[in-house]
Amino acid sequence: MIAFITASTKRPVQFANLETYVKEFNIVPDSWYVCGSGHKDYNFTMNQKVLHNETGDDLLSNYSTLFDNVKEDYIFILEDDDVYLPTYCDKLYNSLESNLLVGYYPQHNWYLNNSYKILTNQTFAALSCTAFHKSLIPIFQLIVGGGRIWLDDVIWQYCIGQKIPIELFPQYSKVQQVGIKGGGGATQS
Repeated sequence: MIAFITASTKRPVQFANLETYVKEFNIVPDSWYVCGSGHKDYNFTMNQKVLHNETGDDLLSNYSTLFDNVKEDYIFILEDDDVYLPTYCDKLYNSLESNLLVGYYPQHNWYLNNSYKILTNQTFAALSCTAFHKSLIPIFQLIVGGGRIWLDDVIWQYCIGQKIPIELFPQYSKVQQVGIKGGGGATQS
């Protein structure tokens, strides 16, 4: 079974855009969990399981709530400020049959001030480009509980150090995801 998870706070337009991309995916999730606060102006159209986080709008508490609730075997992290191609999940899903953590690198970002940047990450995928098996949820929870803001590099380095099966896919010629930065929303405190 497949789940998508999204931490989304006070970004109804970005979330509506994400729904547009997900509707075009080749792979359909069994569940889609969304956690955050400030959902008053959201129009959830894909039968999402909406989890309200009344403790605030910070990313870590939203992810903690998501990890507490997701039960499906394969989990894809989708961010509401990203653009995804219809084929985004295909390679990741196929790789999850033999790996516990999979993702695309390097991260590509479009900034609303009209600039584009390809980040230098070569040994890990950004969280928004990551999928994993549910057996890794305790590790994600441990990292979130430690208050570390950037989960992506820590989870990948932990799995590499523990020799947990992983696979990274380069996205140079066929970019599967682009982060859109500068649109506001949840804080990272």
